[in-house]
Amino acid sequence: MLIVLLPDNLPVPVTDTDGETAPTVCWWHMDRDGSVLAQGVDSLADVHARLPQERVRALAPATSVSLYRVNMPVRRGAALRAALPYALEDQLSEDIEDLHFVAGPRTADDKLVAAVVSHERLEEWQALLQLPGWRLEAIVPAPRLFADQAPEQGLRLSQYEWPDGQLQTLVADADQEPQLMEPELVEFWLQRRLHAEPALAVELAGLSAAQLGLSAGGQVSEREGHTLSWPELMRPLLGTSPACNLLSGPYAASLAAPPWRKLRPVMGLAAAVVLLALAQVTLEWRALDRERDRLQVQMLQIFANALPTTPPVDPVEQFRAALSGGTGSSAGPSMGPLIHDLLHVVSGHDNARVVSLRGTLTGVDLELQVASFAELESIRAALAGKAGVSESLQGADSTSEGVSARLRVQRSES
Repeated sequence: MLIVLLPDNLPVPVTDTDGETAPTVCWWHMDRDGSVLAQGVDSLADVHARLPQERVRALAPATSVSLYRVNMPVRRGAALRAALPYALEDQLSEDIEDLHFVAGPRTADDKLVAAVVSHERLEEWQALLQLPGWRLEAIVPAPRLFADQAPEQGLRLSQYEWPDGQLQTLVADADQEPQLMEPELVEFWLQRRLHAEPALAVELAGLSAAQLGLSAGGQVSEREGHTLSWPELMRPLLGTSPACNLLSGPYAASLAAPPWRKLRPVMGLAAAVVLLALAQVTLEWRALDRERDRLQVQMLQIFANALPTTPPVDPVEQFRAALSGGTGSSAGPSMGPLIHDLLHVVSGHDNARVVSLRGTLTGVDLELQVASFAELESIRAALAGKAGVSESLQGADSTSEGVSARLRVQRSES
């Protein structure tokens, strides 16, 4: 198996056949028993030429992947993957839609280890290692190699040198995931951490307090460092399912989703919006259709009540002719002015409502709904005061809504 340490600053993926320089990486060729068969620092093209048919597992640089410990009571896989981005949202400066979240193992205190990396960077790594004959099986954050070096309490700082000569300081924390930092940044970071936690115990392995601007003694202790054992460090990567493998979900090895599948949520949402709009238009169309039928029946009923002897051919024009004194109704005096006077009186009373109206050759029969008998008498008085109009009460009943009255209005002989 081939293990590759990905570079911090990725170039555009190139090959030597293009006449350009491929990126340089640290690499280890591991046997099944965990022993190192070969190791070196070469360009990817040279490593591929030397080991063209190997399974590949990569170490992601600490600068590109963030590790967290989070309290997650959820344990089911699907529910855990759905809830993890929102559990970390407050600790992230980027939009969660641009990030890939991986759930790792649980710690002794039942906290979940989570890795976060940008989709863009993960896709760049896949493209970088997509060479003929190689099968990329896993990408694991490099700090996870040092997960077992955390002290029981406080911090432990030690400095390690990678095969390419790069120095990095390991910050192993009893309560957090390990971090790899550039030595130049450690002093500033540590001073801020101690300012926030003055009682924090700090153990320096192979480092001196003076290097970090600290005073030995008290909460700061020094001890000798130890040499890295690459076979021991790489052993967790040789298992069938290495922890915090970034190639999960849509990036799973050999199961990467096609590009169009990323648009499935948007396509599903668009389809739902279209279906909802069609359903709304259909419901509104049916409601308008029912309202049209209801109005048509009501219009014909009013026509039959007002002009009982006239067949409804064109009710609107026939009403207009009747109101203007034309020939829309049977021969005789027009009921139009009488109906106008009647409706004018009723409209002057806010609580009066015409329930039915029926016109005959001799007068108009109408049914009124009014608030009280006093209002009924007010309407009758107003009708009696009209010149050439007489009215008679046919009956009145008290109802839950007020008073229901039947009147007959006709032209007076005088």
